[in-house]
Amino acid sequence: MKFGSFILSICLLPTLSISLIIPSNSQLSAKGRSQVWVQTFATPNGQQLNLLELLNRQTRVTHIYLASVHLNNPPGNIHLNDAPPDDQRFDYVWPQIRVLQQNGVKVLMLLGGAAQGSYWRLSGSDEEFETYYLPLLAILRRYSIDGLDLDIEEEVDVSVPLRLLRRLDADMGPNFILTMAPVASAMLPQPWGAGLSGFDYRELDDKAVSSNRPGGKLVNWYNCQFYNGWGDASSARYYNAIKSLGKWEPSRIVMGVLANPGNGGSGYVSMSRLTETIHQLRSNYPDFGGIIGWEYFNAGGSEKVTEPALWVKAMSNALYDPYTPRRINFLTSVVPEIPSQWPEALNTLRGEGSSYFEAVKALNVTNGDLAQAESILFPPSA
Repeated sequence: MKFGSFILSICLLPTLSISLIIPSNSQLSAKGRSQVWVQTFATPNGQQLNLLELLNRQTRVTHIYLASVHLNNPPGNIHLNDAPPDDQRFDYVWPQIRVLQQNGVKVLMLLGGAAQGSYWRLSGSDEEFETYYLPLLAILRRYSIDGLDLDIEEEVDVSVPLRLLRRLDADMGPNFILTMAPVASAMLPQPWGAGLSGFDYRELDDKAVSSNRPGGKLVNWYNCQFYNGWGDASSARYYNAIKSLGKWEPSRIVMGVLANPGNGGSGYVSMSRLTETIHQLRSNYPDFGGIIGWEYFNAGGSEKVTEPALWVKAMSNALYDPYTPRRINFLTSVVPEIPSQWPEALNTLRGEGSSYFEAVKALNVTNGDLAQAESILFPPSA
């Protein structure tokens, strides 16, 4: 779901000076969601993944996401990663899911990700849409899934997610959680915003409305990817830019992070630094939306955390435990720069006439291979 790296150059913006007076601890509300994506259903040494450690370790996790669901040809050929959800390899997972739900944890599925095609297959006529959608709906109902996270990493028209959101709301009801997982930069306004989905998220959000849902919005919140160059979780600055410039409510913007540097191309932030960032965001925004980690099976392993549940617990501690808030003065005049993993190749492509984010996408696809990226951006004339 989350591979391919990248960067954001400095973009000059009108200066916005903000000074906040932070309330006392007793006035701070801990509303943020403590979440994690689960894609690898095995431990690093190949044993069965025990999701019940999220309860045993008292992690205070609020939501987990089973990733990634793919709609394949022919219609009805649906995989959770590499196998159908009813494959025997998942036989031990579903009983654990029931226990988690019985203990108040919401369990969602993630649709899409880096493996493209699911949303393209949902983009056809109404009749074609039904052939792919109805089997997905049956799976959500069969396994009593609490919601769906739309991770759209292929270019589609805004009508595609809009139709899907409306149908899920109609068929599953207003308590069915609808979230999306854009790269963080997609939440910035033009000309600075850029993403992987092919549409403007503000346009979608303006159209995706329902009087039966919180705030009148079909999308409950956005699990934004603050890594692989599309955002930065090492401080509150990038989140501040999304709030100030994108005009998003903090309660609807969740900061997505890498739980292990091996789970993405770049942008891993240590647990201690993440704790500082979370505390800063809680101070800035008492209704901060929370955090989500990609992904669970090896979370914290780079910092010698003995089991992934302890990484989740550390994030929950940062979200919910008392801390010392402080008066904050910060200046928002730029979209913060994110270091490039392949700076020379990026600069070369830009010098050859590529736009910044087109160069980013090409390098992501080719894992930094300049020649291959050039062939994508500047194909030879027929």
